[in-house]
Amino acid sequence: MKRMGWMLAGFGVVLAVLAANRLLAQQAVHPSTRSTTVSPSAGPAVPGAADVAGGKGEKNVRIKHMPKLGKACKERTPEYTNSASHGVKRQKEWGVFDVTYETAPEWVDELVFTIYLMTEHRTLAGKKEYNTFQATIRSVDIQHGEHMAGVVLQPAGLLRFGEPVAVGVEIANPDGTVLAADSTSSLTGLPSDWWKNPKMADVQAVVKHDGYLVDRAKSPFALVDLDDFEVTK
Repeated sequence: MKRMGWMLAGFGVVLAVLAANRLLAQQAVHPSTRSTTVSPSAGPAVPGAADVAGGKGEKNVRIKHMPKLGKACKERTPEYTNSASHGVKRQKEWGVFDVTYETAPEWVDELVFTIYLMTEHRTLAGKKEYNTFQATIRSVDIQHGEHMAGVVLQPAGLLRFGEPVAVGVEIANPDGTVLAADSTSSLTGLPSDWWKNPKMADVQAVVKHDGYLVDRAKSPFALVDLDDFEVTK
């Protein structure tokens, strides 16, 4: 009986080894059956999510609607009343430029928006003068779906430098890799990428200005449709 016990024990070991080898063979043929745990720090578990962080991202960020031009981009200063308000005799007019975009990943840490604007102004001598402006916005913690980003042209800039006639938008990774770009214009023959076209620098009638185009979040429009815009830094 003792000898029979040793034989049964040995047979059990052999069966265990054969079962283990069979399991390993199945996993080698079907690796998807293995259990995998993804930590939250590994990034969003959706197709192509890593492309945004890696600098590819064309399919992960899409411009849906460009900012409007002409009368449609002009808005009066929003009214906020409080106990210290004495009323405003005349509300000023701003140029408001909002871009609507979509993101595919579950979360994107940061996107950099550069918005370029051109206005047309007729001088006292009757000559057309074109003015360009540029502003950069950094939006953070962007969840999958549709969002907006925007800038405003201050009233003095709108009054002094004329009608907005062209706007360009670039959306990029923090490392500078452009993920999406688009432009719209009411001018005939203007290059679609006019803001980076080297020939524009040689045109004497084009003047660049700093400071007039600012992040919407740093303007009186910061609280208008607040939930449509992401946190900026």
